[in-house]
Amino acid sequence: MARAESARKRLGLAITIPPVLWAAQGLFGWFVASHACPGTSRPWSYAAARSAVVIATVLALAVTIAALSVIIRHGRSVPRGADGEPVRYLSMVGLVVGCSLTLGLIFAGLSALVIGGCGEIR
Repeated sequence: MARAESARKRLGLAITIPPVLWAAQGLFGWFVASHACPGTSRPWSYAAARSAVVIATVLALAVTIAALSVIIRHGRSVPRGADGEPVRYLSMVGLVVGCSLTLGLIFAGLSALVIGGCGEIR
């Protein structure tokens, strides 16, 4: 029983990490975009803006993929039965959330590769 509770806690954390990182990466992208415009007090170069968004995206993807591996590992290791069903359900929810938000991170990070002018990163 204690093992199932521990697995639920780890799965809960692994499920909440991708949405938090997706939101943080999006907010960071907006911050970088606002500082990449020439009209700001200290404008960043486009290369610095691209680099910052790419680094943030790669870091977020690394942590999200690690969370997905935790979800997959726990989903496979849970025995079938009444005691393991909540953990198995959390694993399935975690896979849906994690995979969709991993794609969201990738698509949000792709904007760094196609920045052509001020504000286009948004």
